[in-house]
Amino acid sequence: MGCFSRRSRTRQSPQYNQRKPDIVIHSASTQLIMVELTVPYENRMEEAHIYKMEKYVNLNKELEDVGYKAVVMPVEVGARGLIGSSVYGLVTKLLICGKKDQKF
Repeated sequence: MGCFSRRSRTRQSPQYNQRKPDIVIHSASTQLIMVELTVPYENRMEEAHIYKMEKYVNLNKELEDVGYKAVVMPVEVGARGLIGSSVYGLVTKLLICGKKDQKF
C-alpha cells in the first residue's frame, strides 16, 4: 500500500452522508477505494455482493462528479468462514504498486 497515504487532501473531502463504507482508502491523487465488508450465509454471497454494489452507486457517482476516481469493492466473508472471490479481487487491487506477477 505504498501508493496510498494516510492523509492526503488534494480536493474537497467527500461527505459520505448516511452511506458510510467500512473502509475508505484515499490515494495521494484522486483515487478512492471504498471497501464494504459483509458477512452473509454462504448461499447468499452473490446476492450480498450485488446489494452492496447497488447501495453505493449514488455515492460513487457523487464522488466522480467532484473529480474523484472512486471504486466500490464489496467483499464477502461467509458466516462460517468461507472467503468469497471478492476478497482476492481486493487483495489484487491493493497490490497495484507491487510486481504484476507477485504471488501471495
